[in-house]
Amino acid sequence: MIKQLLFTLLFVITAQTIIGQDVSWGPRLEQSTRNRIERIVGEDQNGIYVFRLRSRLVGNSIPVVEHYSKSMILKYSTKLEELSKRNIYIDNFWHFNNRLFIYFTEYNSKQNKQVLYYQEVNKKSGQLLGKRERLTQVPTYGRNSIGHLEYAASTDSSTAVIYYSPYLETGLFQKKRNATFQLQIVDENFKTIWNKSVKAPYKDELFDVERVEVDKKGNAYILAKVYEKSRRSRKGGRVNYFYKILAYRNNGEELKEFDLTLDELFIADITFKVNNKDQLICAGFYSERRINSMKGSFLITVDTKNGEIISKGVEPFSKELLMQVTSKRRARKGKELYRDYLDEIILRSDGGAVIIAEQFYVSTHSYTTGTGVNRTEQSTSTYHYEDIIVVNINPNATTAWAASIPKNQAASTKSFSSYSHAIVKGRIHFIYNERISNRSPVMLASVDTKGKVDIKELFNNKTERVLTRPRLCRQTSKNEMMIYGERGKRYKFGKISF
Repeated sequence: MIKQLLFTLLFVITAQTIIGQDVSWGPRLEQSTRNRIERIVGEDQNGIYVFRLRSRLVGNSIPVVEHYSKSMILKYSTKLEELSKRNIYIDNFWHFNNRLFIYFTEYNSKQNKQVLYYQEVNKKSGQLLGKRERLTQVPTYGRNSIGHLEYAASTDSSTAVIYYSPYLETGLFQKKRNATFQLQIVDENFKTIWNKSVKAPYKDELFDVERVEVDKKGNAYILAKVYEKSRRSRKGGRVNYFYKILAYRNNGEELKEFDLTLDELFIADITFKVNNKDQLICAGFYSERRINSMKGSFLITVDTKNGEIISKGVEPFSKELLMQVTSKRRARKGKELYRDYLDEIILRSDGGAVIIAEQFYVSTHSYTTGTGVNRTEQSTSTYHYEDIIVVNINPNATTAWAASIPKNQAASTKSFSSYSHAIVKGRIHFIYNERISNRSPVMLASVDTKGKVDIKELFNNKTERVLTRPRLCRQTSKNEMMIYGERGKRYKFGKISF
């Protein structure tokens, strides 16, 4: 919400020059090696709220709610031991309109079913508040058959959608049945507007949900990737899938389907958001040749009332951008870029959009240990998070500008890779480790309203005696970002003031 409102101003006012950034740190804290912070759930005028899991030698991990003050001092750490039973699984924590909610699934072995509940958490103490509320109940196929939960709020936070897809037995039955999921729409007070079990008009094994959104009227929108006949990306030399948005309107009673196509071009990746004009802004990357590369960007605007395409267009990447992210030889020949994965779409007030993507891939190294009968094959995986691409797309799908941020992170874990971003006074700021090392500097890359990139060192992990976890960092106000780092048992929070 903060990000979208701030970015709306970007095209109305001239961004002020940011002279510098002030980094301040809270006290160094210690945690058990069995503890791990999962994410920062939310923030308010009193500080931030954190969700962590405390593992045990026997049984499920214990969910823990923690609250840190504005000065990054721990105020409480509350264990929710009643939710650590062997038959209970934590699905997610959410902060919505200044309230905390936890979703969890309870497995009933006697009745062979899973029941999804949600319950409010008292922000003053971290304890569960009131009674649990049941969202849905589904048959199950074992203790570990946990479904998939997603959440999204409307642009004005007046409504939110909770999407739950239960785990269904795979195999022959999956090929025959249609995809089924639960949609719950709540108002600004977290009161249910409508709650419905939905059966999509597509087979379960051929249907992937990519993103879920909701508008301020309580209508739910699901971006889905649908395969034709088999789960193969290509078949007979052509793309074997298509994208649709399923719109569940009028309290879920009415279904409308919006087709998303680029005629003869391939959609390599796509995302969308609902704006305040009853429009779906869909943006992403396209290819002329294959699904794992990118030729340029596209924008599709859909009228939610009738499903008509208001506008649609594509534009190839400029040679300047290609020269930044690939070899000069490939750029001169107009070769397509290796595919990046879309992370974020930020709506412009005029109907355009800014998309942010990151290149990611996994490399595997296989090797043999031992000899003779003791010989075994083993492998290790390395996670690569590389360049960030930012594309500013006009309402007519032309490119206002495109920028790249060079980055080369490789590690055996994902924990310290990738980036976090904040939008302040019209600029997009990216925070990331230059490399995955205790001695690595943490970099700040700033992109201004014209696409100019400025990169500098923000601080050094070695000096702070932690290793920053970028994906746990988040913007907490219009000109501040909360950052987090850990090393062994030590951890601490910091604050960047722009």
